[in-house]
Amino acid sequence: MKSVTDSFVSLGHWPSAGSFGFNTNILPTNPINLSVVLGALIFFGKGVHNRKQRILNTIRNSEELRRGAIEQLKKVNSHLRKVETEAEQFRVNGYSEIE
Repeated sequence: MKSVTDSFVSLGHWPSAGSFGFNTNILPTNPINLSVVLGALIFFGKGVHNRKQRILNTIRNSEELRRGAIEQLKKVNSHLRKVETEAEQFRVNGYSEIE
């Protein structure tokens, strides 16, 4: 356990030249961190905007296809009613001819 805490304590100190370590001085590291975060937000923000546009276009296309399908369904239903009416007339005429 002591070796684990010693390793964390040693990370807080300045490393010797040429090695890796954590910079605990907040003032100089803040502009670097902010620039990295802002750069990532801008980069990924453009991708999110493009994806949003594609999704909106897909939704618009889907709505147009839906409207077309509803119109076709109405036409087919009216045609079906006409055919059912004609079939009923043929049945009535056929039964009357049989009798």
